[in-house]
Amino acid sequence: MNNTEEDLHCCSTMRHYIYEEKGIIEYELNIKSYVFLYSDNQFDWQLPLLYCPWCGTKLPERLIHKMEQVLEEEYGITEKDWGNKEKIPPEFNTDEWWKKRGL
Repeated sequence: MNNTEEDLHCCSTMRHYIYEEKGIIEYELNIKSYVFLYSDNQFDWQLPLLYCPWCGTKLPERLIHKMEQVLEEEYGITEKDWGNKEKIPPEFNTDEWWKKRGL
């Protein structure tokens, strides 16, 4: 297997639910975040996963707060600017930003 996004996941069942059974588990590559997706006909929920529900592997730490910190410290981009996609450097849409910083 080449080093692809699919290689990141802990087990074949997790990969199956991310890539084949879309709408149950989502992986956000840019912040290393696994979430369980749930809708109750009134709201759509995203519940962060700390462990794989199938194999029990501890999942990586979510990097959302670290991303916000890096954006502010290195680029001067604060919370008020996060909604403006043009201000956010393209590396933050992928895993490039956290790999480059050894996270």
